[in-house]
Amino acid sequence: MAILITDPVDIELDENGDLKIYPDGLRFISGIAGVAQAIRIALGLYQGEWFLNMDAGMPYYQQILGDPSKQPNIEQVIRANVQAAILAVQGVVSIPTLEVSIDPQTRAALVTWVARTAFGDTPEDTLALGTVP
Repeated sequence: MAILITDPVDIELDENGDLKIYPDGLRFISGIAGVAQAIRIALGLYQGEWFLNMDAGMPYYQQILGDPSKQPNIEQVIRANVQAAILAVQGVVSIPTLEVSIDPQTRAALVTWVARTAFGDTPEDTLALGTVP
């Protein structure tokens, strides 16, 4: 049985997640760049935010943000949720690199990853996931 992996195609976004507009208009991305962008979108989506699927997204309010006494192993919780979100992105085969660190001053979680895709490895990317315990 063959597994069909289609190439995700999306409108290119800039580093802030806004539409990237060129002099000749919008551009589409696919391949490794498309998968990398889809990962950033998946990690930025809060569970319950998308009205068409209230279960989609990262469980920030449900499991990640909040009182540290309720979540003493927060790095493992973040790692598990990030790993699940990345693996759910179309085109991702595995995650060779996944690091989670929490800045005690800002309480922000920094997540660094490289995803292996059907098209090759994504460049290393880091995303701050907001305030955590």
